[in-house]
Amino acid sequence: MKENQVPHGWHWLCACTLAVLTFTSCDSGSADSSTMEIDPAALTVFEEGAQLWGVRDVVRSGDVIWALTETEPFLHAYSPSGRLLAEFGSLGDGPGELRNPRAVSAAPSDDGVVVWDLATGSRPVFTAEGTLLSPAPVPDVRRRARMDIESVTFGDPFRVAEGVEGTLVVDYGTGPNLPDDMWTGTIIRVAADGSDPAALVDFSADLEGAESRATTLMGLAPVPLWDRCPDGRIAVLDPVAAHLRLFGPDGSSHEPVPLPWSPRTLLEEELLGYLRARMQVEARELDVSADEIEQAAADAVANAGDMLPSETPLAVDLLCSGDRVWVQEFDGLAHPMGYGRAWWSFFVDGGAGSAARVERIIFPERFAPFQIMDSMAIGIVTDAMDLQRVAVVRIPGQGM
Repeated sequence: MKENQVPHGWHWLCACTLAVLTFTSCDSGSADSSTMEIDPAALTVFEEGAQLWGVRDVVRSGDVIWALTETEPFLHAYSPSGRLLAEFGSLGDGPGELRNPRAVSAAPSDDGVVVWDLATGSRPVFTAEGTLLSPAPVPDVRRRARMDIESVTFGDPFRVAEGVEGTLVVDYGTGPNLPDDMWTGTIIRVAADGSDPAALVDFSADLEGAESRATTLMGLAPVPLWDRCPDGRIAVLDPVAAHLRLFGPDGSSHEPVPLPWSPRTLLEEELLGYLRARMQVEARELDVSADEIEQAAADAVANAGDMLPSETPLAVDLLCSGDRVWVQEFDGLAHPMGYGRAWWSFFVDGGAGSAARVERIIFPERFAPFQIMDSMAIGIVTDAMDLQRVAVVRIPGQGM
């Protein structure tokens, strides 16, 4: 437990700065590209029902769009046009109740949803009406990540992808607690029949950048990003070698696709924003003023030396649609972890995995995509009070 009172002045500043730098809690070939900004008129916000808070995941399953929140009711089901179909999911240990749901995925049956609950070790499947179909167990690898890892680094250790060939998750061994731990992951496929998981992509062995990465960076360090594509391939970004890699459903690899941009110099304002946000997490149960956090962040920048990066990460998220791989560009002025509006869209063929065309897409303000398809992106919009609503964005150039 954290203490309710902390010493003021230099001793606390040193301790908090050290906590930030070590990420330990106080208690514990190029292609031609063009840029296109999507018109805000292409954004449809789902207005039915109450505003949401703490959205953890959004996914489309058949004709239903599901949002998972960190408070009950955990599950919110919408039609593609925004009509609220159902809200359910209560806290508890009984049949169909949830403790710590972290991710959702499309159910094998139309419109249903699979919920990954790390606290209960189950992955219940629900219909759009809220009927519990099955409470299948969660692979042990899903319970090993630091619960607030998203405040430490980008990359989603809770990502899960369902497909006919099985369920894809990442096994991090002892679990990621630091940014560099994200390189220890192996993408595995868990078969529906309960057979032993198959290891498909080992980040430390299969990515060229693993060997040359800087292991001393304590914040905003580049980490591997991945997603399953609708055709079963696995898209993985190597942020050090600046390559996009495509792996087959069996783990076989195609030639890497070089990324057409490079990291830029990290602005001091971006670095301060990250440290400030990180310290706010560390001190969330302590009586610490905003001025003290601001001073501690400035001291960290001044004293950290080469422990903090001088360049931006290459990317902060990756999503795969039918014929494109989407890579989110770092923007530390938009969000402390760099989640900005710009995404690079790679049109990738079905064979060798080369990029036929690259586009830079700017999504509307306050919209964060969770799933992207060829014609639309599904996600949330967040207002100034951190309240959220599910939303969809039409992507120009494709039919709905």
